[in-house]
Amino acid sequence: MSLKYTLRQNQRGIIFNVPIINIESSIRHIKQLPNFKSKLLAVYKRFYKLRKFECTPSLFKVDDNPYLIPDITSEDYVALVKRNFKNIDYNLKRKVFLGLPPLSEDELEQRLFATLTFVFNHAVAAENPHSEEPIATVEDEKRASIDSIESRVISTLLRMDYDCPWQIKYDYKFQWLDRLNQEQDNPRGKKKKNVNEILPYITYKQYMMTVMRLNESLGLCL
Repeated sequence: MSLKYTLRQNQRGIIFNVPIINIESSIRHIKQLPNFKSKLLAVYKRFYKLRKFECTPSLFKVDDNPYLIPDITSEDYVALVKRNFKNIDYNLKRKVFLGLPPLSEDELEQRLFATLTFVFNHAVAAENPHSEEPIATVEDEKRASIDSIESRVISTLLRMDYDCPWQIKYDYKFQWLDRLNQEQDNPRGKKKKNVNEILPYITYKQYMMTVMRLNESLGLCL
């Protein structure tokens, strides 16, 4: 995962003149720590330091209601990072959604470094010769966008977490997925359950499987 260094303006009005962390020296330092637990804590601290970098608010738009843009803040980002580090077993998540064997600590370490780089890159601007042009329409906004692939992915993660039902968000053993799979495998269960009742679960199952496949493709652990 290569680094990008063109800094972007924070949407709250703060402009960062230098990177908030030196990611290359951070990774070198973390690699020298004595054990995986200490490395995990150090990586978490670097993720926390990146909390003030924000996605462009327009990325949080929903297609069927483009005027509703939730106020997703750095606190939402911190809550998501903290929950993933404190409560989620990534190998369990990988097994549940992809049916894959567990990663070793060395493999997880490499993925953590790649993910840290990915999140760092979301904080910087994609080069665009049209970025300084005036914006009067949605098309102008898209043409002048400085959002990177990384910022689009991170904004999706934050928006989906913002809208996520608590029954899914705080089920750290993914028991909701087992129940959903049982209902989908049972024709009678489908008839009993209101479609609108299980639709959010189906949506988040598909979403999480997509994220996990992205992780496998890019060597991440989002």
